[in-house]
Amino acid sequence: MNLLSKKIYFLVQKNNSPICTLKIFDIEEEKCFKKNIFLRVLSNLEGISQLNVNNSLYLCGINGLKTENVIGSHLLKVNIEEKKTSIIFLVNSIFTHYNPSMTVWKSDLIIVVGGKGQIECEGYIISKSKWIELPFLCEDRYKCSLFSDDINNMIYLFGGFSKIIQKNMKTILRLNLDLCEKWDIILVRENENYLARNSSTCFMFDNDDIIYICGGYDNKNEETEFICEYDIFNRTVKKSKYNMKINCSFDLQGFGDLNKQHFVFMDNNFLVHTISRKDFNMMIIPFDHVSISEKL
Repeated sequence: MNLLSKKIYFLVQKNNSPICTLKIFDIEEEKCFKKNIFLRVLSNLEGISQLNVNNSLYLCGINGLKTENVIGSHLLKVNIEEKKTSIIFLVNSIFTHYNPSMTVWKSDLIIVVGGKGQIECEGYIISKSKWIELPFLCEDRYKCSLFSDDINNMIYLFGGFSKIIQKNMKTILRLNLDLCEKWDIILVRENENYLARNSSTCFMFDNDDIIYICGGYDNKNEETEFICEYDIFNRTVKKSKYNMKINCSFDLQGFGDLNKQHFVFMDNNFLVHTISRKDFNMMIIPFDHVSISEKL
């Protein structure tokens, strides 16, 4: 997420209703509010993943917009900072993705990885309005979590469910964006089972070498509050001395940060989790009941 961004957004839909709720969290003020919007362009959000970039919300996936004549997946941009919220149809992706994993590299390249039973990967360059192919995964990793190392130009992939073995994967995958040849498999010698989860979220503080992987479902299909730490240089994994406040999972992939010192996540129960670098302080913030209706 762009460091100048102060808000993060999540689009929520219940029972395939055309009325969706746009949930907004103000990072600086640590306040939540929402507004209802009428989405004529979406029949439902099933199979659609969400990503915050530069104070806009990007949606990518199939199902809600699926038609026989459509190639790839739809990519939509929700402009929220304008006077009237609007949705823009962007260029369709090259491949089809159902609920893919997403992250952004240097605020310009949206990385779209796999999806349910899918291994195709690609990237959307925002500044050029163009899709590019990326190396495919060697296996499906549904609901994996992604981290973009903007300094070293690496994308890290953790966990994810494999349809073939019917388990969450415990290997780490890494894509070098300078070479962009293949996803490297990183094996860790100890504690690799800590990584076997899906629907987790991850982050790294500024000037640090540790990626924190938080929450998600384990191989017993149970939600966890567990946090593990991956050292990107030593390639070691250990259990963190910190835990999330509650058991939680993050299918929505809602994520935001403020100067890499303060991170915000929305879980599957629409609770906002905040983590700050100072003393690794954590809070859970429910949404206020402020509502503004708007038609799109």
